[in-house]
Amino acid sequence: MQITRWLLLALAACGIPTDEEVDDFGPGGKADGVDASKLTEGTPPAVGLLRFVNDSSTTLVRLREAGVTSATAKKLIAHRDAPDPFDDVPELDAISGVGPSTLQKLLDFAFAQGFVPEGADVLGTYDGVTFTVDQAGAVVRVVNTASSAQLDVDADLDGPAVTAIVDARPIGSVLALSKLASVGQVTLEKLRAHATTAREIGVISDLDSTIIPPAPSGQELPDAPYAGIAELMQILEHGDGSGAAGDFNFVTARQPSGVVEVPDWLALHGVPAGPISTGISGIPGVAKAEKVRDITKIIEGNPGQAYVMFGDTNHVDPDAYRTILASFPDRVTIAFMHDVKTIDPTRLVGLFVVKNYAQSAAELFRRKVISEAQARSVMEAVVAGGEITQPELEALIAANQPN
Repeated sequence: MQITRWLLLALAACGIPTDEEVDDFGPGGKADGVDASKLTEGTPPAVGLLRFVNDSSTTLVRLREAGVTSATAKKLIAHRDAPDPFDDVPELDAISGVGPSTLQKLLDFAFAQGFVPEGADVLGTYDGVTFTVDQAGAVVRVVNTASSAQLDVDADLDGPAVTAIVDARPIGSVLALSKLASVGQVTLEKLRAHATTAREIGVISDLDSTIIPPAPSGQELPDAPYAGIAELMQILEHGDGSGAAGDFNFVTARQPSGVVEVPDWLALHGVPAGPISTGISGIPGVAKAEKVRDITKIIEGNPGQAYVMFGDTNHVDPDAYRTILASFPDRVTIAFMHDVKTIDPTRLVGLFVVKNYAQSAAELFRRKVISEAQARSVMEAVVAGGEITQPELEALIAANQPN
């Protein structure tokens, strides 16, 4: 199977090296960098191309606008208007007069006219299971990167499905996945549900009162982060140890001059590295808009990535995070709020409030985002920090067993 551009994008997002340079889909809808002669069936460009040529509004005039010759345009319409429309790109390519140049013109025009789905647009329905582009991209990443154990335990797939998936890698699309032996409706439903909470989940976190406690008098930064937060963030970043780095983002109301020492402090205490989006004003009331802007930019810049968010109750995080949840309900798996100050409970609706990070680990375990062993490792750090006892650890594990 040919590894094409969409698969390369999915693999690159997981940090998996490829032999080709991958460009993003160009601005303005043009398929910059997308080679129409190398499309993988079932990917957004291939689906969009077929939607364009099969659409009843694609007339001779429209095909001529796309740069197709009159003779070839007539053949395309005659084939489309026959009993069966174009089912795949090879069928389209087989039409006399259609070659790499014409395919590229059709694809560029399909992008420009909005036929190529993206984001939350429906990509297709396979074995009765409908996928958006984001969902399909997440599933493709999972089936190409998850271990057999993760597919078996975390995604709850049966043995034959796991074997079929692992043997077929690389899998270029959900369409290709759906054609595998032992992969049917139930498997696709499980993968769709699992994909947005798989190992390579992203993290967006505040700094002060979330990771960084108040510093002692005379110190710029404290001696250590809150108990368990570094361990939890390492698990979210690296999963079982094979996960790729690069899924962390920090958003703070601190001004740029206030974060100069923060990256080294985070590294010293084992908190994964990531870009820090800083505030400008330093004023809490203005900081909300700044945080919403910065978080929105992160999420929109990483299509298909699901996120866990960490904040605290000290200033504007509850309001900013609720705004993000309302804007991206399918992209934020959960938003934790570290309870460091009592506030109006209506500001916390939809957020998961925790007194310590053992509680965060327990909830992520319940949701199958992390394993029991991983949750225990976080909780042990919180026990060591004196915030919970060993019996409380066991009670958290018992109360949060996944369904």
